[in-house]
Amino acid sequence: MNIEFVNPFLVSIINVLATMAKTEAKPDKPFLKIEKSAKGDVTGIVGLMEVKLKLVENNKWLPRGV
Repeated sequence: MNIEFVNPFLVSIINVLATMAKTEAKPDKPFLKIEKSAKGDVTGIVGLMEVKLKLVENNKWLPRGV
């Protein structure tokens, strides 16, 4: 994964935890999870999606299919 995509999510999650749960979180070294079970108090999945855009009249960008 590209660090340019991951870092904004990490910063956002740390901010949300600090604001909503009054908890200080520190990111650790990333690793690939092998087991399928969830462990810990907070577990989540973040889906990433690529939106393909097309250039139309007047230099405006629209999602493809629109």
